[in-house]
Amino acid sequence: IHTPFCNSDDLWSEHFSTRSKIIKQYLTWLEDCAKFDIPIMVMHITEGDIAPKLNKYGIESILQLALKAEELNVKIALENTKFTDGIAFILSEMDSEYLGLCYDSSHARLNKAEFLLRDFGHRLITCHISDNDGQSDRHWLPGNGVIDWENFYNSFPKERYLGNLILEVYPTDDERRAGPKQFLIKAFKSISSLVNY
Repeated sequence: IHTPFCNSDDLWSEHFSTRSKIIKQYLTWLEDCAKFDIPIMVMHITEGDIAPKLNKYGIESILQLALKAEELNVKIALENTKFTDGIAFILSEMDSEYLGLCYDSSHARLNKAEFLLRDFGHRLITCHISDNDGQSDRHWLPGNGVIDWENFYNSFPKERYLGNLILEVYPTDDERRAGPKQFLIKAFKSISSLVNY
């Protein structure tokens, strides 16, 4: 499940009451995951274009969530957005099998964060795969844009990763006109080509 990311900047707040409110919300979502047998909770660690400052409060917030995730046997996957430094900071500071990376290929290309897959591929829990034009998060099928898929394949932890390859895509106007069946066929071919690059 992908949680809402409204107010996720509050995870880094210096104010205890502000942090407590957002942490309580995430703890509730973790409990919902356990209740409904949802094994992975994807979350953002920031919202919007202006990233919060890296600080101990963010680490303390995520640590509290990771400890609860371990107790509930639910994995937390931190999705790379514009706050690339925050993802690297947290994953470098915290080593838990219940806390890892949700690698978004489109976000990585837009934010020059392809290194996350190379450096933290061993922490990959899930992924969002889509292509773009290098300017905006288009959510195109792989091959429709400018992402270097050979580099993606070479960086991908093929021997360790046992999860799904998730396409997070929208059809282009031409693909929409061709109809849903043709789009699904094309989508399957595009994701299959990444496996056999």
